[in-house]
Amino acid sequence: MANCARSGKKLSFVASGSYFAHGHQERTMITRKCHLFAFLIALWLSVFAMLSSTFPAEGKLVNEKIHSSALEGNLLGDPADRDLIVYLPPSYATSPEQRYPAVYLLHGSFASPSVWTGGAPFIYEFLYKGFNIKTAMEKLVAEGKAKEIIFVMLDADNRLGGSWYLSSKTIGDYETYITKDLVSYIDNNYRTIVHRNSRGIAGFSMGGYGSMHLALKYPEVFSVVAAHAGHYDRDTSGWKIRLEYIAPFNPKDFEEFSLLDISGRSGFALAAAISPNPAKPPFFLDKPFELVGGKVQAVPEVWKSYAEADITHGHLDSYLKQPLRLNGIMIVHGTSDISAPNQGQVLDKVMTDLGIEHVYVEHDGGHHVLPDAEKWLQFLSDNLSLRYHQQ
Repeated sequence: MANCARSGKKLSFVASGSYFAHGHQERTMITRKCHLFAFLIALWLSVFAMLSSTFPAEGKLVNEKIHSSALEGNLLGDPADRDLIVYLPPSYATSPEQRYPAVYLLHGSFASPSVWTGGAPFIYEFLYKGFNIKTAMEKLVAEGKAKEIIFVMLDADNRLGGSWYLSSKTIGDYETYITKDLVSYIDNNYRTIVHRNSRGIAGFSMGGYGSMHLALKYPEVFSVVAAHAGHYDRDTSGWKIRLEYIAPFNPKDFEEFSLLDISGRSGFALAAAISPNPAKPPFFLDKPFELVGGKVQAVPEVWKSYAEADITHGHLDSYLKQPLRLNGIMIVHGTSDISAPNQGQVLDKVMTDLGIEHVYVEHDGGHHVLPDAEKWLQFLSDNLSLRYHQQ
């Protein structure tokens, strides 16, 4: 670079004119080289800037395990150590002072956290529609349609096919596992905004019910919910169908249980969560329907507990009796959903009649996640606060 400022030659005033001409040519050549060098630097910087905008910074998926004392000692013998996937947005690594809202994603039955990252098994691909939280969020953020958010994908599966995000002696205390153990772990280990107004929850199917259940029951923990394809009313949802279906089945062990179809296994999973009975091994549950004289009949004292556990009968009145209100409620449901038929419409009507503010999104598909991820992810983003930095 010193040559770009001066040639370094000591010129003599006594020298011939040709010597001066030669020095002038040399200086001209050096000047041209400097200009070329500067041009190449500018070109490199512009290409780098163009590539940076074309290929923006990416977020990161972190795979972890968490131990929850709330799941210890469950009668099914399921582990208290659970898989966990955390999505960190692009600026997380480069902005160490920044804090972010957090959203907890709840999977459906017979699934795992990886269904939210494009890792759904082929048999469930049609349920999650190839959804990938990293891809979907980074597209919205790049387009200026959403703020950066930490997403927490948790594990709530069990030996029967799913916990339904409930608590019982049979399955363990999934409510405490999520609302206390997991939330505390995330807030202590990641730069979240530690306040309910900056914490949301969403889920699909079993997780659709679970997200609505946990949001309405624990509004001091979560302030926004987006529930997909959930079961909300015991009398009209797939709950009753599944529970009536399992009335004739009495598998003697888990090997026989594994021979049941998905509807049969999910019925047992639901019963273990809502009507546990520690005196009835190996599944430790009471079925709400039984076979009497070849006909399926309800067991009234057991069936009553399902009304207390569902959203329309058991949750909304309790929600209205406490002072906190959710900042955003979204119900997403398909008109062709045969697994949870008309559940979105049912909950939409009940909430409307009770004066509970909410958004109802209906699509013409079946029992699956809303394909247009922009709608529900942007809803979560719009309703989560960046203003609170401590509880």
